[in-house]
Amino acid sequence: MSIIKGKHGLSLNVQHDYITLRTPNGNYTSSWGGARASGKLAQSKNGFNNIDKYVETIKKEKVLIDVMKDLIKTEIISTLWSGWNEEIKKNDFASGNNVKFNNSLLAKKYPNGGVVKNVARKYVYVHLVDGDSVCGFDYNTLEKV
Repeated sequence: MSIIKGKHGLSLNVQHDYITLRTPNGNYTSSWGGARASGKLAQSKNGFNNIDKYVETIKKEKVLIDVMKDLIKTEIISTLWSGWNEEIKKNDFASGNNVKFNNSLLAKKYPNGGVVKNVARKYVYVHLVDGDSVCGFDYNTLEKV
């Protein structure tokens, strides 16, 4: 494993079968099995699609590691995904908070939100009003009521 550091929180994690672009707001991983995203990048359809299209197009001309090194240049990543360096809000949820979803897909499925039961580093476990279960969600998909 090796890590290639860029500026402003950008870096590459190079493993045997994959290379991961790490940003302050999410990761993009390219491997022989395809591409995947995590964090806010996974929630940004345009951001993920733009980065993936760039990688797939340019890797026809360059080696994959060189294409991924281009992505740790702020002038390139900024044109592909404008939210890569947005300020990260703090996870300030606490047990007993009433919450609703700010993610349109989750808000449609659970329109009445729920009550926070437990808080972990990045996840908030919510007792759903519309279901009778407790499920964990990324805290960025929730807001207090």
